Amino acid sequence: MPLPGQPITVLTNHVAVTKYVHESTSLPGVFYRKDDQHLEEKHTDKRIRVIDRLQTATAPAVFQNCVFDGRNLLFVPDVLQLPGNGPTCTFSVNMSDNPNPSPNAVYQVTIARTNNEGITPSAVNTLIRRAAQIGAPTPAALQAINLLQLIIRQHSNNIMKPAVNAKAYFTEKERTSLGGGLDLLRGFFQSVRPTTGKMLINIDTTVAAFIAPGPLIEYMLAVLGTKNIRDLELPSTHPNFKKLERALKKVQLTVQFNKATKIVRGLEPCGGRFRFFNDQLGREMDVEEYYKGTHQYRMHYPKIVGIRLTGPSAPKPIIVAAEVCMIKPGQFYKRKLNEAMTAAAVKFSTLKPHDRRAKIERGLTGGVASPIVHYQQSPYVAAAEMEIGRELESVIGRMLVAPQLTYGQATQTAPPANEVPRGGAWNMLGKRLADPRALDNWAVVNFAPDQINGGMAQGFVTSLAQACMSLAVQTPSGGQPFEGTGHSMDRPLEMALKALDLSKRAVILVFLPQNAKPIRQYVKQWGDIRQGVITQCVRQGKVARANNQYFNNVGIKLNARLGGACVRVKSPTMDILKKAPYMVVGADVSHPAPGQSRPSMTSLVYSHDSEATRFCAINDIQDSRTEAIANMRSYAYQAIRGFVSRNNGEGKIIKFFPTRIVFYRDGISEGEFANVAAQEVKDFKAGIDDALVEYKQKKLAPPNAPGPTVTYVVVGKRHHVVFFPKTPQDGDRTGNLGSGFVTDRGLNSPFAPDFFLQSHSAIQGTSRSSHYVVLHDENWNFDVEPVKQISFHLCHTYAKATRAVSIPSPLACARGAFHCADIDFESDSGTNNMDLQAWRQHFHSTHHRLEKMMYFL
Repeated sequence: MPLPGQPITVLTNHVAVTKYVHESTSLPGVFYRKDDQHLEEKHTDKRIRVIDRLQTATAPAVFQNCVFDGRNLLFVPDVLQLPGNGPTCTFSVNMSDNPNPSPNAVYQVTIARTNNEGITPSAVNTLIRRAAQIGAPTPAALQAINLLQLIIRQHSNNIMKPAVNAKAYFTEKERTSLGGGLDLLRGFFQSVRPTTGKMLINIDTTVAAFIAPGPLIEYMLAVLGTKNIRDLELPSTHPNFKKLERALKKVQLTVQFNKATKIVRGLEPCGGRFRFFNDQLGREMDVEEYYKGTHQYRMHYPKIVGIRLTGPSAPKPIIVAAEVCMIKPGQFYKRKLNEAMTAAAVKFSTLKPHDRRAKIERGLTGGVASPIVHYQQSPYVAAAEMEIGRELESVIGRMLVAPQLTYGQATQTAPPANEVPRGGAWNMLGKRLADPRALDNWAVVNFAPDQINGGMAQGFVTSLAQACMSLAVQTPSGGQPFEGTGHSMDRPLEMALKALDLSKRAVILVFLPQNAKPIRQYVKQWGDIRQGVITQCVRQGKVARANNQYFNNVGIKLNARLGGACVRVKSPTMDILKKAPYMVVGADVSHPAPGQSRPSMTSLVYSHDSEATRFCAINDIQDSRTEAIANMRSYAYQAIRGFVSRNNGEGKIIKFFPTRIVFYRDGISEGEFANVAAQEVKDFKAGIDDALVEYKQKKLAPPNAPGPTVTYVVVGKRHHVVFFPKTPQDGDRTGNLGSGFVTDRGLNSPFAPDFFLQSHSAIQGTSRSSHYVVLHDENWNFDVEPVKQISFHLCHTYAKATRAVSIPSPLACARGAFHCADIDFESDSGTNNMDLQAWRQHFHSTHHRLEKMMYFL
């Protein structure tokens, strides 16, 4: 391993574009079917298929190696020679294999030449040669990036379709079943990444969930977790009918008697018995009779639900039998995976560094080539006169010096123990907490009495108390557990509550069954909102396998929730920052899963101590999938008032007011940087000013008191940038780079000062760094070095961890809580309607007893 502070050259999962693109553009006009010129085709997937058919079957001599953006631009290597040599031409594209197609199978596509000069190498050079500066890419730069992305993916997509999306392709050669009718497929992610001085392509392995292709009935049974086909005989009022309908909506099918792709719009009870008027025969009949008379097919399951191919308001509903339907391959599953599926997905996607690198360089199982190979074979890359490297790029970084940790005193006369963590981790066994708090007001509830009997529960409680005592946390016995089940949760919780002194900080230890998400959610709502009691949940599996390390970890977490600290963290950069009062802030927005009409959750946490280890949280809701935090001004006002109250007392002359604020923001995509950051910084500073003006009016602050200077940093975790040691000697025992690797050279953005920091050490798989982008800086004038050092320090201050975490502690603390009442708003119906005011009526903030505590750990 390289020494701290020592430069190190590493590999990254990028290849370079060494010769840039030269392409012209043409404009595909209105897409419409031949039989209805007023109905434009607006679905991107369909438009792509039409243009593909135009190039490969209708006019291949005219359209060679062109790429289409799915909307309105067709990029061509040379100026198109349209029939008639005119500026426009309309083509009839037959989407069927029948030489005499029906009118609705033929699309009219008008192609028009554009007047611009197209994309030239100079446009790319202008983009990458600019020095890093705050601002969004220009329209010309965005078009160049978009074109490069289209070109690099086109050959891969042609080979691997239909299991492709905008930036990845997948293969069944590496797959695993998730259950519930879903498969997990491995594939490759590929994305153009402009950097200062060089255009790179980021390549990584990735996984995605797909609906398993095959008979539709098999998928329906898997969704319900049954093998009995009679379980599909459902009335529309049955909960499983709604569950199936949600799972099937928008799924693409082929029907046995009509190979055209159909889309599920809904379900119909007793599908075989659905009656309709047959215009050809001039009489009414049901689906079963129709199949028998028209297709000589006898239905096996006429009483199970049928598949509706038309919308709910269609005047002539079209119902088909589920038994004659097949699910088309290559359909992404876009809903949220359940806990078991998520665990399986994490296990499947985890790869050791050398395995990940080998797949990126050489491809997947079964001869599935890496994108690196595809680029050399691609006629689209060749036609654009591009050249792409074959070797992974090298970048230069260095190892940051870890901060010093100080533990508690072993005795009153002994000096505190100090340690510089090795490998990003430290062990509390045999050590004492730097700031222990008494756990002297606690009770126990057992919601798994059949799995965790009285003796096991009492043994766990005794061992936990002993571990806490060894950490210097004074812990009397928690008493006998109050028992309950998932069907009667209030009674044991209320009994435990009566055993506590609510004038002091109270804790309830809760034993849960292994799979107990609803119980845990209820317990957290009950404790966080209704009663103001800290709740610590322990699952059944942990009870059976608990050892000293586990008991220590639970004790550390409880101590942090009670207001204590595990260690004191010291570093030179933070010592400078601490010379005047400061605040660190973390904020995040959590969006609902696709298909859910729920509000987005917002969370902001702020530090109020000199060590930046203690935080208060503000949780709220806002319009669904809105990226910018709408109420940022109010949150800033609340945070400043909270800081002032904790450090000065309520209504007293202010002596401690933050002079600097470092604001970490999670969850903003690169395309949103300019708009979201500018608005949030403006609102945040306005909220600070609101509080400061109020203090000045009350004469609690001098009339000329300045507001704090603010640095706003976006931290991204959901990226595909990976670093590999060049030699085994440069890595740790897992084959990863060690904790503290940082680089701002080789991958730095032309659009803002940024760096990558790998603050944590991997336990398994390949370590993923966090990407830090400084979008506003009034403290260090966009010098990223102090931000690196402060961020690495804060990765060591997450109160419940005994290892450096992957993001600064304020972001680790920022989370949305389960604060909405458990009321059915048809949230999974797939509609786009979401009444925020209705949700607000059932949204409750944290109980006042917990507002100043780290209950969220």
